[in-house]
Amino acid sequence: MAFICGIIGQAKLLAIKPIESPHYRRICCFVGNMYILMNLKITIVLVLLSFLAFISCEKGESVQEEYVGKVEYRLLSLNSHERMDLNFDGIKDSDLLNEVETFYNKPLYINFDSNILNALWMEPSYDNQKIGFLPLYHPPGTPVNYVPVQNIYRFKIISDGLLRTTHDLENNNYTFTMPKEIKIERGGGLTFTARQRFRTSDGIVEVGITAVYQRQ
Repeated sequence: MAFICGIIGQAKLLAIKPIESPHYRRICCFVGNMYILMNLKITIVLVLLSFLAFISCEKGESVQEEYVGKVEYRLLSLNSHERMDLNFDGIKDSDLLNEVETFYNKPLYINFDSNILNALWMEPSYDNQKIGFLPLYHPPGTPVNYVPVQNIYRFKIISDGLLRTTHDLENNNYTFTMPKEIKIERGGGLTFTARQRFRTSDGIVEVGITAVYQRQ
């Protein structure tokens, strides 16, 4: 009987010993750390998703705020896609504000209530000729005279931050061709790419131009 009781006592010690062993504690610690790490990763992912959603909403709301009432923009930069000499000083430049300084700060008005856009633009003017007409002959070394004219168009909003001009309300035959699409940017910026014919020191050319405006 004593022998049997001794065996039972040893068995109990063996059954309890693994539970209290360092190996078992290491396993429990590892599992606990993995659980904490998984929860931390899930929390980080949820925070990032919430932040991205907030940024997207903020951007959308910021652009949508541009579509209210009558808005004025001013031309900050105007660059041609090719270098040209427009002021006949012998130097070709892609910065058209250096070539024709009167382009600078010209306004562009957008009425979001009536969907009408009016861009004040510089057009060539010759004596006894219709504004925008480029004659075949030009006195050598003489800069072209430019005058401001209105370009009035209807437009529609086709997506967030993107306007599309639909038709010219004045039907003038100017050298400047109003772009089909105009991009309104976050922070009050406005940009478009268009085409225009110019009288240069090399003759008459038609080039692409990119305009950048800022809301006033």
